[in-house]
Amino acid sequence: MLLPRTLIALAFVGVPCATFAQSSAPPSAEPSSSYAPAAPATPWTLPPLRHPPSPADLRSARDQFQRGVEASDRHDYANALTGFVRAYELTRNPQVLYNIAVTYEFLGDALLSLDALRAYTSMAPAAQVARRQTLVAELDARLQARIGSLVLAVDLPGLEVRVDGVPASASDLRAGMRTTVGRHHIELWAPGREDRDVDVAVRAGTATRIEVELPVLQSQLRVAANVSQAQVFVDGARVGQTPLGRALVLPEGVHRVEVRRPGYTVYATQLTLEGPAGAEVNAQLGWLDPIPPEVGSRLVFQSADPTVHASLDGRSVALDGSTPVPPGGHRVRVERAERVAVERNVTLAAGRETVVDVALVSTVQSREARIRGTRYVGLAIGIPGVVFLAAGATVFGYNEYMLSNPSAPPSEAYQTFATIGIVAGAVGFAATVLGGALVVGAPGFHQDAPEPVFRVHAGLDRVGLELRF
Repeated sequence: MLLPRTLIALAFVGVPCATFAQSSAPPSAEPSSSYAPAAPATPWTLPPLRHPPSPADLRSARDQFQRGVEASDRHDYANALTGFVRAYELTRNPQVLYNIAVTYEFLGDALLSLDALRAYTSMAPAAQVARRQTLVAELDARLQARIGSLVLAVDLPGLEVRVDGVPASASDLRAGMRTTVGRHHIELWAPGREDRDVDVAVRAGTATRIEVELPVLQSQLRVAANVSQAQVFVDGARVGQTPLGRALVLPEGVHRVEVRRPGYTVYATQLTLEGPAGAEVNAQLGWLDPIPPEVGSRLVFQSADPTVHASLDGRSVALDGSTPVPPGGHRVRVERAERVAVERNVTLAAGRETVVDVALVSTVQSREARIRGTRYVGLAIGIPGVVFLAAGATVFGYNEYMLSNPSAPPSEAYQTFATIGIVAGAVGFAATVLGGALVVGAPGFHQDAPEPVFRVHAGLDRVGLELRF
């Protein structure tokens, strides 16, 4: 199936070469940041190979490239990018960079797509690039139409900037930073200054200046708390939730601060803000005692081992969920002697139940101790077994010799000796086999648990959370 973009079909035979498969003109792609590109995100910056790729590397590169083509056919462009990047890493074939450029365009990353395309045109054989000049020019034009730049016109000591929620270097922005066309949200703050947010519209091929004034702060308030997701109120107005990423800008004077979270005590204080330094509040919230049933959550641990110990944010909790706990986000820790402790983040719903299925993995030391113990038992059984086996064989062999010797006097005791030899040999053989199995198979008898599983089950009246460690 031909794709809505032009891709390269690559053949790895001898020295890698490339051919193009052409399709119709592509529709525009919406920018996207939901994919996770393979590392490195800019493979064209890798140094050249010290030696030509081996036949094994060429075969692997061919397979990776084919996976990328097949993933593209399925519109699975994140995996397609992984395949193409891996093929390039193995061969440094610059013609693969065109595939990478097109795939980044599919993924909505015009910046990386243009960088990959420029790397292709500078690194690929000039004759190959010239034969595909039209395709390259079309892709370049599409990308250029979706790229502009931001230029910061603010210069303050300690200035910090975020572009669309992502931290950005103020010095890079002052020099001009490429970005995609469209509206972008800019956040700026600096010590002793009021924070400012501004929305700017970036147009293709133009530099959009960020010009905003950050007035000097009258005062500021920093709020911290011992729990996350707690709501912070100043003078009755909600201003955010913990952890607050930056200081609150407030006028000088008296203010009332409250920090609340369901299932916890309310922290409240009144303070006076003076000067740019302001003040800091460190709120300590404790669990309500008791927690109202309609507010509290129940956390139930299901485990075949009743000796496990569970804690929530460092506080011990009952395994049977008999004690309500505060709803919201928590850090769960499950531990037991001679087991590897495990911690997970969980979110508990108010008035509902969360079930945690627990199976801890042994520590290396305890597992090795059990293996040694099993082997000692095996030796304790196997060594006497060898002795019994040797003794039984000796008695039986002597008895057979006496029966076959014409000069030996007849005796009814020979039958008894034969029976004793057989029984002793059988017991010795069984003990030897059992002991050997315990010695050799001890590691398998104490095999670790499978890989961890974290699975959430949603229901109408309960939420099941399964943690297998």
